[in-house]
Amino acid sequence: MQALYKQLFLDIQNKILSGEWFDKMLIPTEYELCKLYDVSRITVRRAMIDLEKIGLISKVQGKGTFVSHEIVRSGENLRGFSEHLSELGYSVTNKIVKKELISASNDIVAKLMLKNNEKVWHFTRIRSVEDKPVAVMNSYVNEIMGNAMMEYELENESFYSLFERISGKTMMFTDGTVTAIVPNNAVCEMLQVKNGSAHIFYKSIGYLTDKSPVEVNYSVFNANFYEFSVNINNAKFLPLY
Repeated sequence: MQALYKQLFLDIQNKILSGEWFDKMLIPTEYELCKLYDVSRITVRRAMIDLEKIGLISKVQGKGTFVSHEIVRSGENLRGFSEHLSELGYSVTNKIVKKELISASNDIVAKLMLKNNEKVWHFTRIRSVEDKPVAVMNSYVNEIMGNAMMEYELENESFYSLFERISGKTMMFTDGTVTAIVPNNAVCEMLQVKNGSAHIFYKSIGYLTDKSPVEVNYSVFNANFYEFSVNINNAKFLPLY
């Protein structure tokens, strides 16, 4: 059976993530939470500490504790993560934590339409929005593209923009899927989330206008602060290709 403070943590987390307790809402005091959940003040404080660590609540001296939960909402966008969210008014920063030339796995070979002995560049980035880590992205590109990318300050560049600039072609479409995942401890540390918590796993292939695959992307998004939007309707559109 879970400890009481973990049960309380999960219940309040669910209230916040579901929108029942909304962004900037003043939450009940420790005393009120003790009465509401019939638990001790120590239990409440432990749950509050964990909620504050992952950024779901914040304390304001003399005013109380507030929900701190502004959701970044988007889907895959052909302008790229940074450009799209910047247009929505968010401050986006990137940190490159890995860049390496490696032998391509069979999966990457197939998706990038490479020869079996070809190498690929692997880039790992932590993408933060308003200083909160939102995603850990792993990008794989062919050796020629990666070599050209290394001439740029990658932390200050949109990869989609770089692909277009280097290739002279436009990003045409992506083919991706979204599912749930419990990330490993290293990814949880980068996202500043609790080990064992569930988050969003996104994988995609990006294509240029000539239908050639330019990037394979495997990303984990922090489910506390990011969600994908989906728009389904009966409107008829011309096909992209």
